[in-house]
Amino acid sequence: MRAGVARGSAGSSRSRAGPRPRGRPSRGGSGQQLRDQLETNLFGVFHVTQAVLPILREQGSGHIIQVSTIGGVAAFPSLGGYHASKWALEGMTEALSQEVAGLGIKVTLVEPGGFATDWAGSSAVFADPQPA
Repeated sequence: MRAGVARGSAGSSRSRAGPRPRGRPSRGGSGQQLRDQLETNLFGVFHVTQAVLPILREQGSGHIIQVSTIGGVAAFPSLGGYHASKWALEGMTEALSQEVAGLGIKVTLVEPGGFATDWAGSSAVFADPQPA
């Protein structure tokens, strides 16, 4: 992405995200942790998309690939903030695809299921317990 912007052209942009705090909102977690989740999984993708769109518009072509997850279409206990961020990404991406369809820009949303990563391992972020 950065190289494409520096040259003034871009063929495609791919966005994916990172951490997902685990913890039941009914039992803990902070508003800041939810904000951090949305900042990464939604606003991070938004900013990358906003950076590449003017270039793709000027070219009259390009392909934006947003990587979501099965968590953007189904919900599981203890991952409410993660799901909220991915569902928001899904809605934003679907609207974007309709907004740029007539400009020669394609938008693809990838929703992979489970596969071997460190998603639930040492890279996991756990919600801070909150007093009842």
